Amino acid sequence: MWENFSRESTRKRIASTGLHTKPTQLTREFLAIVTDELQFFLTSALRRMANWLGIVQPKLTQEIPDLIIDGPATAPAIILLGSGSHEPVTGSFMTVVAHELARRGWQIARFDFSYMKRRRVRPRTGSRTVPQDSIEALQADFIRKIKAVSDGRPLFIGGKSISGLIASQIADQVDVKACIGLGYPFYSPWKPDEDQAYRVKHLANLQTPMLIIQGDRDEYGDPDYLQNVNLSSRIEINWIKGRNHRFQSCQNSNETEQECLREAIEMADIYIRKILVHTIDDQQQKELASQLSEVI
Repeated sequence: MWENFSRESTRKRIASTGLHTKPTQLTREFLAIVTDELQFFLTSALRRMANWLGIVQPKLTQEIPDLIIDGPATAPAIILLGSGSHEPVTGSFMTVVAHELARRGWQIARFDFSYMKRRRVRPRTGSRTVPQDSIEALQADFIRKIKAVSDGRPLFIGGKSISGLIASQIADQVDVKACIGLGYPFYSPWKPDEDQAYRVKHLANLQTPMLIIQGDRDEYGDPDYLQNVNLSSRIEINWIKGRNHRFQSCQNSNETEQECLREAIEMADIYIRKILVHTIDDQQQKELASQLSEVI
């Protein structure tokens, strides 16, 4: 376990980012690396201790291969959400989103892309840097998850950052009600030389309804940047004042994850209800209202 914290290993990860000449970006990447290392170490240590003591760890959510399910099986819709590139689906961001939406009566299925799962496998030898899969591979991965959860109920897809992007790219090819992007990566400030057209080109012709919830201080796309982005009329953008890519306040650093995400979760909940109401008849609307009133 301890070799994961070797200075040489950390030095290689930092070197692989190519950020050694950009102090601000280096600090950001370094903090992400340290957080990732500590999270892995503490989780592994606690699991080993629990096993040694013979403690059975309770499961707060239903787990099935490649997916974590939150919320009632009788929910009127399923929301399939993927994680961002820098934090697994079991991290605090996606956990809070899933639990809060489930508390509002929806069934949430959350997942990591395959490359994220490979990053969690910490080999004792060899490189620990696992590159992100190709866009085509991520699209295929997302479609497999859609097939796994589809059961005839209305389905919404999306997720944090890269997952919202991939969901929007495949939405018109699959049977979904709408997409939800939690902090959409319109461009990458850390890869200014990269061809970033793939992030936004498809948004001009998107036919599936989509909600993008975005902080107006998001480094991956703020209001000024979006003035030059052509968006389909099917896309709604809800701006959250003073928030960055993780919906953290740029003024108050003492907020909890729940406090940071409260407004975004409310926006997502309202949007899902609105989409459903517009696609069902009067009787189904009454049944939907009755179902959701029992959990609110």
